[in-house]
Amino acid sequence: MLSSYARYLARVGQPGTAEAAGASGAPLTLEQQLRRDEEDAEVVAVITQVLESLAALASDEPCSQHPQQAQKPAAAGASKAAGNAQPPAPPPPPSLGSELRSGLRRSQVLEHTAAALLRLAAAAPAEAPPPATAPPQQMWVHVTQATCYLCWSLKRLLSKKGWDVSLANWHALVPSGARTPPAAASSSAAPDADAAEKAAQAAAVKERAAQVRPLLSGPCLQFFLCWALGCTRLTVEHVAGLGGEPREVVEAGADAAAELALQPRLLMRPLQPSLRPV
Repeated sequence: MLSSYARYLARVGQPGTAEAAGASGAPLTLEQQLRRDEEDAEVVAVITQVLESLAALASDEPCSQHPQQAQKPAAAGASKAAGNAQPPAPPPPPSLGSELRSGLRRSQVLEHTAAALLRLAAAAPAEAPPPATAPPQQMWVHVTQATCYLCWSLKRLLSKKGWDVSLANWHALVPSGARTPPAAASSSAAPDADAAEKAAQAAAVKERAAQVRPLLSGPCLQFFLCWALGCTRLTVEHVAGLGGEPREVVEAGADAAAELALQPRLLMRPLQPSLRPV
């Protein structure tokens, strides 16, 4: 399923052809391309919602324990015991979380999702100026929804039922050997009663981070996260009445301005504040 999603997402936002209309590969008109992008944006929102739901189920999955069964005492001779010997128990099935991480790694669906969202965001029509009362563009609504779902999916990948949520979980994503923020000093010299539990969680988070880190290292996903963070900042400014006007991700020089004017531009824009926050 994830591989099928990845194949679909790889073509989202790409220039299309009108083969379905019998034009034998003729390029789509701007109106046809926009209509297809709007339909794709709605589908991407559904795909990211599925990913977030799977990640939520995996994070809520209890740690499975498989204690060894107590051996029955021998009640007869050696030959009878050998004849009644039970076959070894099959190994426990892999957890949903491990299967999900394995599928994400093979399919690269997170990278394809991030790239598709960036292309759709660049193709989304510009919003009307603030005084206008027109409803938001539906395509941007779907991009906002998909952005929120994808960010929540990434958060779920590094979460587990019963874990304390803290920045230390995210610091664990830093590769070994890199500088990490110093841990906060304890306000009391007395030993912490929960020190053992905290140490066990820290070890589990470190192990999980080593599995999740490769899933987040793709260039498109890294760029998407920076873009989403910029959009979130503009959303806060917009809600607070402090501006929040769209901005260029990278300011283009005067020499490239004419060339970029003919291409879709990726802007950081306020997300729809009425939707689920990132």
